Amino acid sequence: ALTAAELVETVDTLSDVTVFVPNNAAFQAIGSALPNLTIEQVTSILTYHVVQGTVGYSALLSNTSLPTVEGTSVTISIIGDAVFVNSARVVLPDVLVANGVVHVIDAVLNPQNATATADPSASTAAPVFPGASSASDVPFTSGVPTPTAPAATSEAADPTAATSSA
Repeated sequence: ALTAAELVETVDTLSDVTVFVPNNAAFQAIGSALPNLTIEQVTSILTYHVVQGTVGYSALLSNTSLPTVEGTSVTISIIGDAVFVNSARVVLPDVLVANGVVHVIDAVLNPQNATATADPSASTAAPVFPGASSASDVPFTSGVPTPTAPAATSEAADPTAATSSA
């Protein structure tokens, strides 16, 4: 998505950033809306996921609003042990990157629907793009397969385990 919107260099040159990155399922949930977006809309949506000047590690986040690179703010809500960005739940916090931190979220944030609020009882966030429906083949997903390598056995993991060549 950053490549399509020509934002890779922009994000790479920012310092002290917090980036809220939607997972593949989040993009799939709004799949029908994606082909109709202009580059300007994609740029607005993506920059709405980036906060510059704040490295927001999950332990430091509080109930607050943070201004985004797009120009409007996202609302951070801590409910129990869960962290939300607008209505999106943080599903993988604190992924360190060279210029800050990434939090993987379960929904794509929409700057045109910044009033979406957290629902801790929902298993995933409701899409905040009106009229969007899910699709399985969508742009902007990573395309990276889930690793399926077999788990190491305790013998293989133990470097002192005896081996025989007989």
